[in-house]
Amino acid sequence: MTNKKGVSWESIQKMILTRVSDAMGKTRLGKDVVEKVQEHITDDVYGAYSPREYLASGDFLESVISTNPEIAGNEVSITIKHDPQLMNMQDPWYHQSVIDGRDSRESLPEIIHEGKTYNLWRHDPSTHAYLQPRPYMKNTEEELKDTRKHVKDMVRYLRAMGLDAREG
Repeated sequence: MTNKKGVSWESIQKMILTRVSDAMGKTRLGKDVVEKVQEHITDDVYGAYSPREYLASGDFLESVISTNPEIAGNEVSITIKHDPQLMNMQDPWYHQSVIDGRDSRESLPEIIHEGKTYNLWRHDPSTHAYLQPRPYMKNTEEELKDTRKHVKDMVRYLRAMGLDAREG
């Protein structure tokens, strides 16, 4: 089906999906959401306590990335996640299990977010924040739902690309 100017609706849909994908890319909305997650890591994870046994390397914060946008049907999506390769495994910045020395970079987000740290030293969980959940991703998601900042940013990016986008 085509409109009066001979342009197919499929080509219009493809153009819109391409623009939405561009707006969601790593340098636009993806970057904005990564920065918001990093703010929550700073506040909810690093700000929860000051470790006495080690110095925080900051690798966990810097490992947050946005994937490239993916188009599936009429939807565009990105994923915000940790890239374990961006966390150091070299002395003195270990990201490994204190139990058996295995690489823990892959599971570190879940350990921190869900509070799945094993209490080897039988510390009182109420006085040791590292034993408590620090749900930085959930807190980011809730903040974005409340403020709709990601929606406002998306509209701004689409308008900058020449589309008459509006918040719905």
